Amino acid sequence: MRSKSNQSLKPVIPAEQLMEIIKKVVSRYVAKGSIPSREASDAEMSVFEKFWNNREKILSAFQGKSQLTTYCIAVANRMCCEFIRKEKKHWNQLHEAMETVAEINNNTHHLETEKDVHFKHEVKRLSNALQFFNGESAKLNLFLKYYLDIPINDRDIKDYHPDSARSISSLLSQNEPASKGEKFEQLAEVVNAVEEKSVKSDSVRMWLNSRMTTLLNRLNGNGISSHNHESLTILMELLTSKTKSTEV
Repeated sequence: MRSKSNQSLKPVIPAEQLMEIIKKVVSRYVAKGSIPSREASDAEMSVFEKFWNNREKILSAFQGKSQLTTYCIAVANRMCCEFIRKEKKHWNQLHEAMETVAEINNNTHHLETEKDVHFKHEVKRLSNALQFFNGESAKLNLFLKYYLDIPINDRDIKDYHPDSARSISSLLSQNEPASKGEKFEQLAEVVNAVEEKSVKSDSVRMWLNSRMTTLLNRLNGNGISSHNHESLTILMELLTSKTKSTEV
């Protein structure tokens, strides 16, 4: 039976404080245009309900390596991204419904076709750019997906190191929310186990940030595009979807 002193160490966050954290996280996505302002309230409630209903499980995973509020912000941020991915199609449909019939007939088809062609072209450029990393392409693809919260499949892992697929899959489990710091710690464990090295999470962070910068520079070279981390995430998701459909 646990003592009262041990129970007092269990992390707790009041509902009011959690809601304030979630509102700040959502407001950043609204400011960037990722969430329509009219959907801000729904986003806040959806993230809050999911967090609050799973708070015991989420807070039990807190290891005290950062402030509790920092950890909660990271979890809320991940949940917010999941909410955006889930609702984005609905938002686009709602936006189109708000357009007049004339605008839809005269403009929408052309714009959607043009946008579709543009994204297909950018996804192809990303796929090509990922191939030029001197033997690190599979590693970069896997680490990027894990860092950006994009589902990892067996092919991603086997392309990196087929002989260690099971241990890598166990280390990079995406079932539990993780902060950026925790992700880099997990990636460092993978490097140390698979490549027989002894690196710290900071080394992996610097390595991945450097490769992401190089990747963005290649995509944006000569002013062709103006991609950032957010649009890179979208392109990686589209590339993953394209790969899945090709495999099927």
